[in-house]
Amino acid sequence: RSCGTAVGCVQAPGARWRGSRLPAAASESGSPTLEDGRLAARARLLDAIPVGRGGAPVTNVTLDAAACERIVALAAELEATVPREDCALSGDALSRLDGDWRLIFSDASEITKLVKLPLGFCLGPVYQPIRVERNYFENTASVRHVLGLARGSTRVVANFSAAEVGTISRAGVVNDVGNRVEVRFQHVVFTLHRFFGLPTFDLFRKVVVPSGTAERTGNVPTLDITFLDDKVRVSRGGDGSLFILLREDSPTSVLSPGEVAKLTPTTAKVYNAAEDFLPSREAGPGEGKSR
Repeated sequence: RSCGTAVGCVQAPGARWRGSRLPAAASESGSPTLEDGRLAARARLLDAIPVGRGGAPVTNVTLDAAACERIVALAAELEATVPREDCALSGDALSRLDGDWRLIFSDASEITKLVKLPLGFCLGPVYQPIRVERNYFENTASVRHVLGLARGSTRVVANFSAAEVGTISRAGVVNDVGNRVEVRFQHVVFTLHRFFGLPTFDLFRKVVVPSGTAERTGNVPTLDITFLDDKVRVSRGGDGSLFILLREDSPTSVLSPGEVAKLTPTTAKVYNAAEDFLPSREAGPGEGKSR
């Protein structure tokens, strides 16, 4: 993943996530412990990540090369503070995974493309609420016009399951400790909430079936959980892309199982998250069907 020149809707000057403000328990002996080292590494990482303009996550496209490289290095440093087995998705780790998470940095193509939205639109906060008991999660993102002319959102609905131990990701990483999930995207919902300052009462909504490379080739997307505590999660996509998230309640309620079951495509067009802002082309043979 390359770190390049900042473009688009970049971060508010000087604003940081301030990881040093997260609560940290002091060791009883007063001497540094492994836990102290983990908390210090976590604070260094969060202190290095700017708050994106409008609350959006920052990326290797919105940051300069030096800032991006520092975040990537600090993420690897934080990952190294815990045994990889601690991220195996069972027991305590699975409980910690449950809940709402806010994306604050990523270099994945499906995120970086959103920093160059057309027609004066900019990305806002991005959340990932996970409901472990349902094997279900959503990726929700708000989008706003820089002049306040419109406001909308996208909601990606997906299911996940534990990946088989021993499988190898596209980046060549072996799932040897059981910290990998397989992801199956079901629907993408686009909603226009306000237009020229007036509420739309969510009457302008499109539901489409995702059709990226994974859907067309049958290769199931994967995600490795490489660091997980009660405040911060670091994950790696199957292609090696980096995601850093902070636990924070999402302002949007997740869909209920009944609401998910009622989602049906409203257009024949399909959506490729790595390339499209909106559904862009008609479905080909075998596309346009949810799984």
